[in-house]
Amino acid sequence: MATGDDVMKQVREAVNAKDGWVTVERVRKVKDKKVILGCRTVEERERVKERLKGASDRLNVEDMRNHDPMVILRDVMVHHTDNDIKTAIRNQNGVVFRGLDGKDDRLEVKFRRKARNPLMNHVVLRVSPTIYNRMLEKGSVHIDMQRVRVADQSPLVQCSMCLAYGHGRRFLQSGDTKMHTLRRTAHKKPMCRLSGSRTAKML
Repeated sequence: MATGDDVMKQVREAVNAKDGWVTVERVRKVKDKKVILGCRTVEERERVKERLKGASDRLNVEDMRNHDPMVILRDVMVHHTDNDIKTAIRNQNGVVFRGLDGKDDRLEVKFRRKARNPLMNHVVLRVSPTIYNRMLEKGSVHIDMQRVRVADQSPLVQCSMCLAYGHGRRFLQSGDTKMHTLRRTAHKKPMCRLSGSRTAKML
């Protein structure tokens, strides 16, 4: 049975970047014996795919797909099952699904979180971008005899260089790298108002 290292070796041999015809910016092994390749342009990506197709008897090649956004439904009665929630959202909130084709009609329950009230919980859904925008614009949805609030639940991304939110380190614009240094030297930890927080520990 092939291991992750075996798959990586097969990818290197198939791409053969040393001959200069293709350019790979980054390569990363992930779980389930998968390898992710990153290219700077679409043209370079297509060249890499062309090389990999030559090893199609050993490798499966797929384009990376972005994850759908997530929303959280606040204070939903705990007795509702996942199917109950999905059915109620579709039947009682027609404006959210009006005119959607099969490509944009995606909704699934990902997980639940405890609420302060033991009779309630918060339900996190992964939905298509269209449903996401409509739900947030509406601000609430009806589930059975409840009207529950809807909020964004997308994972929070923080840059490890400048400590700003909304982008990762590899998307940091040149010229912004000084921000982290400035924050570190702005004041000493004992003087920090956020002493004890995660931000204070990083400074």
